[in-house]
Amino acid sequence: MIKCLILLTILSFSHSPWELIKKENNIQVYSRLEEGEKLKELKIITEINAPIESVISQLEDVAAFPQWVKNTSETKLLKKTIDGFQYFQVTDMPFPVNDRAIVIDVTQKVVESGIRIDFNNIVHPATKNYVAITNMTAYYDLKPIGETRTAIEYYIKVDPGGTLPTWLINKAYTIGPYDSMLNLKEMLEN
Repeated sequence: MIKCLILLTILSFSHSPWELIKKENNIQVYSRLEEGEKLKELKIITEINAPIESVISQLEDVAAFPQWVKNTSETKLLKKTIDGFQYFQVTDMPFPVNDRAIVIDVTQKVVESGIRIDFNNIVHPATKNYVAITNMTAYYDLKPIGETRTAIEYYIKVDPGGTLPTWLINKAYTIGPYDSMLNLKEMLEN
């Protein structure tokens, strides 16, 4: 009986394996669909020819997000917090889909391998112009490689809200984060 309980406990904490879905420009994109979930999770792994301080600075520059975060049309810093900040972001969606809006709480902490920057949504109501994104979790794990390079692991799981078909969300989901990471690399390496 105890062995069955231990096995059930172990199985309940197991995750689906990550599947490599794209490898280009030294950027590896992985996805997985957890049992019982409809939307995929995404993980991106890359290295950037820039010191970790430059990467952190770019991830904290909310005003610059529209320059590199795919389909981001508007951002606004709402407030600084003890360990981070909160900001508002609008994501352009193709016609006839309504644009999406989200308020994100960003926190930074030192971890064993380097720095972790967490991005989590704060619930806010939908408006006439936007559909509210009410479920988003993301993080950047940054690890210095010497003084001039940074290893990045980026994770995101988001439900864009509204009535979009799941297959469409999962398909489009792999494009934006890859393009954003490529833009971030190009911005920091040039």
